[in-house]
Amino acid sequence: MARTDWNLHARSRVCRVCGAPFADGDRVRTGVVPFSDPLVAELFAEKLAEEAAAAAAGQQVKPHPEWARLDFCEKCWAAKSGAAKWTSTWKNSFAAPPAQPEDPVAKASPEALLRSLVEGDSPENHLQAIYLLAVMLERKRVLVERATRFAPDGSVVRIYEHRRSGDIIMVTDPHMTDGEIPEAQAEIELLLGLRQAEAAIAAASAAPGAGFEAGVSLGSNLGDRAENLRRAVEELAATPGAKLLARSAMYETEPVDVPPEFSGVPYLNAVAVFSVAGDVDGWSARCHAVEDGLGRERTGYHHPRTIDIDLVYCGDAVRDEPHLHLPHPQAFSRRFVCEPLAEVRPDLVLPGASGPVSALLAALPAVPAVRKSAETWERG
Repeated sequence: MARTDWNLHARSRVCRVCGAPFADGDRVRTGVVPFSDPLVAELFAEKLAEEAAAAAAGQQVKPHPEWARLDFCEKCWAAKSGAAKWTSTWKNSFAAPPAQPEDPVAKASPEALLRSLVEGDSPENHLQAIYLLAVMLERKRVLVERATRFAPDGSVVRIYEHRRSGDIIMVTDPHMTDGEIPEAQAEIELLLGLRQAEAAIAAASAAPGAGFEAGVSLGSNLGDRAENLRRAVEELAATPGAKLLARSAMYETEPVDVPPEFSGVPYLNAVAVFSVAGDVDGWSARCHAVEDGLGRERTGYHHPRTIDIDLVYCGDAVRDEPHLHLPHPQAFSRRFVCEPLAEVRPDLVLPGASGPVSALLAALPAVPAVRKSAETWERG
């Protein structure tokens, strides 16, 4: 589906034809129709004319979604219902949209997560999670499936309506196998954790003596690499309960274990050390959230990325889980991690290591090469 197809279609407060406002309890007729339908051209004639004039003047105009949602009073529905080739139609009672909380995402509910993913910059990157969330919310009677249609590319699109707000969400059915469902469930759990991370860290920061030192490895080989590293450190340092303690110089490094077509795309790497009040899982979630906020797209194994943030160590924590390994295995074997880490914490002994970081670095081969970059943390 195109990016615009994912947009939420909010319920109108007025009839699309006569403009009469709906009152609580009024019977409303709703239809979903292809945007190319003549009825859409009729009802949106003024807006479409303005867009055409803007495009003719060389101005950028947003592309239209594939579908349009239309809400009618009973009288206007009777007059217009035969004028379109409807994808789906239904009737219900109008209810004023519920007041939105000040920060709905902070509640970290599946409903808020679904909305944030659909309205985000890259919903296509979370296809399975979006679908699984929609199915789960349908079973909880938060959503109701109104129709199923085939998109032009042959994919199945399910049309859901939110029972309380009346919003419509178009969701592509990825036809998941039994083996893919646990992976999508794990992604949902992780994403929910991202939205709880800041609150958890902030709450824990009030406890005297709570927290740990965390070292993170940063890397970028896409876009303005130095600016990506600067923004990542700034975002992490802005986390409630976190404080930047040290950061290494930036290092130019040859790519390691990448597909052949990306072998000539060098990385800019660094290590930053923070004191963190809270728990390891919350800090890990925060690192992933910063990656997402800086446009990280997980398109393939070791493909170029705007930012890569890896936890090297979190105090004395030892973890071996699908989404978290501590200390990071590369801390022992990769010069692009070990060299900047040795710059800021040469005497640090990582759990399971045979000696301090400086000794680990001395034992590593000189190739692939790592050298200090002319780029610095200062802008301008």
